[in-house]
Amino acid sequence: MIKSFLKGRYQKVTLGNVTDSCKSFKWEERKNGVAQGSILGPLLFLFYRNDLPNMINNDTNMVLFANDASILVTDSNKLDFNINIDKTFLDINTWFIDSLLFLNFNKTQYL
Repeated sequence: MIKSFLKGRYQKVTLGNVTDSCKSFKWEERKNGVAQGSILGPLLFLFYRNDLPNMINNDTNMVLFANDASILVTDSNKLDFNINIDKTFLDINTWFIDSLLFLNFNKTQYL
């Protein structure tokens, strides 16, 4: 059942109001992802990203909530902190690329 939910999905983008003149693109098969607004989608997303905390080293903590993640990096040594945070972001970005996801830098905050 899950395989049939994930395979053979098509989507079409339409710009503008359907009753007015609008621009429609052709139907294309979705190679990844789930239908937005589906009931099963959020649960599958949680399974999908569940291994993300395993991608960071043990000195870094990650807190996951719904589709958000907070990464906590602390170190008393500034040089070690910079090395740790650079490695953490590299590891996370690699995980995103491998998982066919992207990090939204407009919503990303660095404090």
